[in-house]
Amino acid sequence: EPTIGIGFLFIPFPIPGFIFGVLYLWYSSYAANKGNDNIDHTAHFFGAVFGFFFPMFFRPELFLHFVNQLIDWF
Repeated sequence: EPTIGIGFLFIPFPIPGFIFGVLYLWYSSYAANKGNDNIDHTAHFFGAVFGFFFPMFFRPELFLHFVNQLIDWF
């Protein structure tokens, strides 16, 4: 469920999953371009993208379900 809250100890309120996903992709892209550490952020970025689209390859109706949940949240 994309609208479920994800909580962190240092943030006092839950963040909806789809917003966390966008922030995660943004950070992975930023960190990959910066390249100051020994973590392959590009692999994390494309792993997240693959994890989003791979289930929809087998069950295309999941995309409409995802979009409908986002529309209902707004």
